[in-house]
Amino acid sequence: LITYQTIYQFTDVSSTADSESEYPEPAQSFIDNLSFTFLDLSIYIPPSCIYPNADFYDKLLGTTVFPFMIVIAIIFIFVLQVIGMKISSSDSVGGVRKRWMSHLNVIIVLLYLILPSVTTVILNTFQCEMIDGESSLSAQLTLTCDGRSSDRRRKWEIYAYLMLTLYPFAVPALCLVLCFVYRKRISPKVDKRGKKLKNIKEQLKARDEDEKLDPIRFLFELYKPDSWWFGIFTLGMRLTQTCALVFLGSSQRPFSSSVAAVVTSIVFMIVQRETNPYLTPADNVLGYVGTWV
Repeated sequence: LITYQTIYQFTDVSSTADSESEYPEPAQSFIDNLSFTFLDLSIYIPPSCIYPNADFYDKLLGTTVFPFMIVIAIIFIFVLQVIGMKISSSDSVGGVRKRWMSHLNVIIVLLYLILPSVTTVILNTFQCEMIDGESSLSAQLTLTCDGRSSDRRRKWEIYAYLMLTLYPFAVPALCLVLCFVYRKRISPKVDKRGKKLKNIKEQLKARDEDEKLDPIRFLFELYKPDSWWFGIFTLGMRLTQTCALVFLGSSQRPFSSSVAAVVTSIVFMIVQRETNPYLTPADNVLGYVGTWV
């Protein structure tokens, strides 16, 4: 996970900071090969391959709807499994809950991983450039950004605002609420019998044995019990960096996005250095060096 975060941040900064320029070879090929970290399906299956007349708005629709389709499919599989358990008379409250926890974990991990790439596409809806006195969409200059003269543009703006509330706001808020609600379980002070836990090893053992934490375990399992918030902080910094690179990455401000990305990385690096949130010293060093890189 630490390696993935480092690769993602490097790729995000190097490829988005100035999208109109290219690095000399072999640096450009190296950056292109790291694009898989964005988890953007449109990179591998462009909408134009499915629908020849597809434009940016079709990409926006596919990028935002596809995760919901996966979530619905996961829930549907869970329902089928529950029905199968009832038919075979092997259902139990504990068994159903355990299966739901497993499926819920997959859903939260999926939303967590795709959030930056989906947010980038959504924010691109509002990035415009003035060309010959007309406002055009930077992602596709043939599309207008003037919602007053285009009903289609106005409808997609409303849709993009709705997706902004569902993805970059609702998903991190959900993760934060879940971690905050279960913070005493993530950072336990006493065990199930009420016995006070003396050291971090006993805290980790009690945390690992708590099955109710399984759906959100990936958010904190790499961190010390008292640093349960660091996974959400990391996600917030990634989103902040994504927003800065999108809104400050125009050709009129060629260095603004790079400065914003560097400032964000420095803030992240300082917080990480002062808190040392990871369980092992090696992970703390790797995360710190990775931020510098």
